[in-house]
Amino acid sequence: MLEKDIIENTNFVFNPCLEFACAFNLISRLEEMMKLSQDLNYEPPKEDIQLYEEMHNSLTKYMKSEIEYFNKVCPIAGILAAYCADFEELKDVKSLLDFIEKSNDVIFSII
Repeated sequence: MLEKDIIENTNFVFNPCLEFACAFNLISRLEEMMKLSQDLNYEPPKEDIQLYEEMHNSLTKYMKSEIEYFNKVCPIAGILAAYCADFEELKDVKSLLDFIEKSNDVIFSII
């Protein structure tokens, strides 16, 4: 009975902001994630690896160093994902980034 209730009451929603947070997480931790996949005997499809590398290589050296620095302070992707969950009305990445830029939240004052 519980399983039927769960299935009937489950909705899958595509959220571009959450997709961005996940992509940001992967790209900002690409080497670590690739090592993890090797450790788990998982080989991502070549098309995915090519896409990951293309996105990672499109970041400037400065952007990579900033991402690395801030990820040491606090995992940025987690913050992005939390904002996606807390503010479901943000429907695209630009609105998410604009919202964060105008935010007075303490975490953004620190970063």
